Amino acid sequence: YRRAAWYFERSYQWDSNTQRDSRLRAARIYDLKLTERDRARQLYQMVLQHETDRSRRQEAAERLSELTSK
Repeated sequence: YRRAAWYFERSYQWDSNTQRDSRLRAARIYDLKLTERDRARQLYQMVLQHETDRSRRQEAAERLSELTSK
């Protein structure tokens, strides 16, 4: 899982204007598989800052809200 998250992160680092869901997918991995909640929060914030797709933004906002209430 760590390698997959790394590749997703590289994807948006190489092309910061990408419309792919690489930030969200990396956040999910850190959140649900690796339980690195701090890194997941950072990535969910990045999704909110950079993403244009409404459903991705909504998922990130909901999960970010859940993580910050813990």
